[in-house]
Amino acid sequence: ILLHFLSCPMGQLMVLLDHPVIKNNQNLIDRLLRLLSSIAHALAEQTSDKKEDKKNKNVEPLPEDCPENSIEKQHLQLVTSILTTGACSEEGLEDGTSLLLQLSKVNSRLRDMTLSLMLSGLQSVATDLQQQIKQLLDETKRRAQKKPSEEAA
Repeated sequence: ILLHFLSCPMGQLMVLLDHPVIKNNQNLIDRLLRLLSSIAHALAEQTSDKKEDKKNKNVEPLPEDCPENSIEKQHLQLVTSILTTGACSEEGLEDGTSLLLQLSKVNSRLRDMTLSLMLSGLQSVATDLQQQIKQLLDETKRRAQKKPSEEAA
């Protein structure tokens, strides 16, 4: 299944998120997230249409080897790590979020993976923020202690 995903265009593009040239260029990350978001939007619409057809005409379910069924956690992890590390601009953040949202609409497996990765990303950001707040608080306390001693002199 993994080989099938990597052979399709979306898989090849998602793997590019981990390429050193792209990782070091915010503009390329933003453009790639925009492209992936557009593809995911079309994929979510296509899947939605197939589900509607299935309800109305008893069409067979999506085959297991469809690209949307072969996206692995590691591919979504690339997107969430870009979003949580601030490697993209505000525009890239919107496109990355849209990408994850659209993929979560494709099927329940992707929805569960996306939610799990988003929660771990949120925990990571919260931990970083907590450390930064603690550092600022310590720095503020040190400055407040210095001030009275400077006034006495």
